[in-house]
Amino acid sequence: GQYPVIHLDFKNAYSDTLMNTTDGIIDALKATYKRHEYLLSSSQLSEKEKQLIASLIDGNASLEEYATSLKTISELILKSENISPLLLIDEYDLPIMSEQSQKEIDFIKRLLSSALKGNTAIKKGVLIGVMKMFSGLNNLRTYGILDKNHAEYFGFTLEETKQILSDYHFNGDINEVIHWYGG
Repeated sequence: GQYPVIHLDFKNAYSDTLMNTTDGIIDALKATYKRHEYLLSSSQLSEKEKQLIASLIDGNASLEEYATSLKTISELILKSENISPLLLIDEYDLPIMSEQSQKEIDFIKRLLSSALKGNTAIKKGVLIGVMKMFSGLNNLRTYGILDKNHAEYFGFTLEETKQILSDYHFNGDINEVIHWYGG
């Protein structure tokens, strides 16, 4: 692609089996860093920066290093690749919607704020979720499924709906599907 992508998915960050949500988020951050392990061989990064990457992958970093790790990785990608990455945070609101301690909420806010607020290393940050974002970030734009200016980016077109129904050998009334789901 034209830009490197930092993708963090909170889908599995909350679980009844985890000690706390922070542990799940740290696991997601470790996986994100693992996808950018190529940075360890970059001639543009110092040994200290590479050691930090390794400690974030291995789980040996401090809580504060994890809280600022999205900003860190964006700065390291920019330094290594000489291009600002895109930051995609999927289901950012899942840990916030579940019952959390104030300490966990503070960690999440610190993580997102450091990654998005004033981070000049990223080209653009995209948050995907169902909740409106909490305060603390500037220049937010919200695009919802009911926004007519962006409706073409949500759901399926009529042609896509017909193709999906065909692919799954749907034998019912296609007009009924279109009536209920808008094509």
